[in-house]
Amino acid sequence: EVGVRAIGLTAPAGSIGPPEFVRLPALEPGWYQLRHDTAAGIFQVSAEASALPPIDGQNSAVGVLIATPDLLPPTGGRIAVTVSPPTSSTVTTGESVDTFAAQVAPGVRVERRAADGWEQVGEFDLEPKPGSGPADLQFTLPSMPVGMYRLVRSHPSGDLIREFWVADELLALATSVSPPIPS
Repeated sequence: EVGVRAIGLTAPAGSIGPPEFVRLPALEPGWYQLRHDTAAGIFQVSAEASALPPIDGQNSAVGVLIATPDLLPPTGGRIAVTVSPPTSSTVTTGESVDTFAAQVAPGVRVERRAADGWEQVGEFDLEPKPGSGPADLQFTLPSMPVGMYRLVRSHPSGDLIREFWVADELLALATSVSPPIPS
């Protein structure tokens, strides 16, 4: 068992939740339970799995880009995109979020992870989410091959980045795999 402090496992009962970013030491192949307080998740380490690319700085000093969902099927879908200023010792207000959002470029760039870095696959216009403020936008991702992707929005202080995955196997795995119940 591997314990990790300060994570949020947010999967609704009986379904898959958003990916959590946790660094663990090298583990032997097998099933493991990851838990925090009363929340728990089960994962498998496989010797046949390829190494994942490094997770880039998604929570930078520039600001925060949140995208939901984190996992999409190859057929594409709607992605909600929200920006906010970097976390600091001051209180974040609706006005400070709106001011920050006004400084972010209006579109979003989508890049796919390749063997030697990131390749741009497209730029998309963002539209307001109904009933939301200027920081809450959305767009439709068209069909994409399975893989790791990231969204990039430009700000005068640097890029805001959020990674997500297109994966049909994971969606099937979420409903078909029954890992052993830990004792």
